[in-house]
Amino acid sequence: MKNLLKIATLTSSIFLSLFSSELNYSNSLRIEAKAGPYYDFGVCGKEYEITEPDFYQMIIEGAQDYVKKMDREEIKKQLEKEVAKKAKFITNKAFCSKNYQGEWYNDYYTYKMNVYNPLGRLIFKKGEKRLVPPIPERRNICFVDGRNKIELFNQISFFNKKNNHNCLFIVSNYDVRKLWEKYPGEDFYPGNDYIMKRFNVKCLPAEINMYQSQNRENYFSIEQFKN
Repeated sequence: MKNLLKIATLTSSIFLSLFSSELNYSNSLRIEAKAGPYYDFGVCGKEYEITEPDFYQMIIEGAQDYVKKMDREEIKKQLEKEVAKKAKFITNKAFCSKNYQGEWYNDYYTYKMNVYNPLGRLIFKKGEKRLVPPIPERRNICFVDGRNKIELFNQISFFNKKNNHNCLFIVSNYDVRKLWEKYPGEDFYPGNDYIMKRFNVKCLPAEINMYQSQNRENYFSIEQFKN
């Protein structure tokens, strides 16, 4: 079983493509396995023949071989189990007690390790802060909570109306698969502790506006979603 899950995880992108319609995945959540772009920058110095096998091709061939050997229904069951584990993020994050709109602030990224160029020169030092790359068009991350289903639906309707359906929803305490079915075409992702910490979400429901290299935090009283 451990080996089965290990292989299923390694080749999940291929399996999701094979069974996405049966598992009701939305297109936005599907991960496609494909090789990255290749750029030829010319030659500098001596050339060496590449003797290592193509890692991407090894994954593709291994996945294809695995699919041939395994029962299709068994693969589907294993995928469903893995998806079920991650489809619902549980948190006891407090509800917001009042509405609050923050000011725009610069969004910085802190490097977790030293970054060197191919010649070995240090480019970014561990702990160094840099502005995140600019976003040319405004984006909104909407944090919603599903401890009460009716209140959850009210939150989704509110954010969609407020942002003209320009929202990437991060969902807590509710299975996102049910939302994929109820709101086809919308982007729903299960939350996690990392993204809560990344955007310093203080309470729920919340909204993060992103534009250029700046963010803004907005919070909304849960009381307004009870009716």
